Amino acid sequence: MRIPWQMFLVAAAAVAGVGACAPARRPIDWQAVEREGRLVDKPEGIDVLKGGQQFRWGDGEVELTVNHVGGPLRTGARLFVDLQGADGSPTPFLVDTGTTASFLSSTAPLAREVRIARKATYQVEHGRKDVGHLGYLPTVRMGPLSGRDLAVGITELSHTAREPANVLGLIHIFHTQMEYDGGGWWLRSGATRRPATESGWTLVRLELGTPFVRVRDPSGQEVYAMVDTGANASAAVQGYPEGDYTVLAADGSVALRIPARHTAPWPGLEQSGYKISVVIGMDALSSRPSRLTLDQSAWSFPPRP
Repeated sequence: MRIPWQMFLVAAAAVAGVGACAPARRPIDWQAVEREGRLVDKPEGIDVLKGGQQFRWGDGEVELTVNHVGGPLRTGARLFVDLQGADGSPTPFLVDTGTTASFLSSTAPLAREVRIARKATYQVEHGRKDVGHLGYLPTVRMGPLSGRDLAVGITELSHTAREPANVLGLIHIFHTQMEYDGGGWWLRSGATRRPATESGWTLVRLELGTPFVRVRDPSGQEVYAMVDTGANASAAVQGYPEGDYTVLAADGSVALRIPARHTAPWPGLEQSGYKISVVIGMDALSSRPSRLTLDQSAWSFPPRP
């Protein structure tokens, strides 16, 4: 299945950082990149970013790390996982279904292995604006999962848990399966994936090829929401009302309630013809166990205890 997004999009990953100080920057040392033979004309894996190919990990299951972040108005959790290259040095990445592509800080340990194209650049369109260069990681591991030619946008921003610059985005987790079982978060790939739904479970259908789902807003109107593991708190998009949004299952039952108590400053958030009204953040996603299988457009919930 092809993802119909063909641009870099940073959406609700910045919810916790609104109003925070700008992160430090460190310019890329192009002389070192060229000296080490890491300067390339065209990054491998770049066609994945354009929707022309699919990225798949090998078989495996990895537990995600829950990192709690807080601020004066927004306190919640974010999901992180360590990626490793050939030398085995771990680099933490935010696992973010609300960001299309993946990003890597030029200051990260894994950046020592990245191949970079000086002339190939990107521009972030939403959230924290940034520009940078395109590159790729020839080999990468995520616990027992392995992959090749993982295309990334290289950013000069420094990575912190509060202001993450290392981001594993939608195109690189689209063919995995993410599950919250009440005790922890898991990412599964290949043969370790479980059925998208099971007997007696509540099934919610996502819009084909996206992390978008139809919900009811506080007035009862049907709008679109984004399932965003990169947002620590749910938020209404600017121009839409704050309040309780409701995710309805295929059988019409209530699968999840979204407490949108804040407003994200992104007016006109739209992608692939979908106008996004609310971001479903980690506060709502952690309120009930669920299994998210993006490439099957399935989001399923086991029976309540």
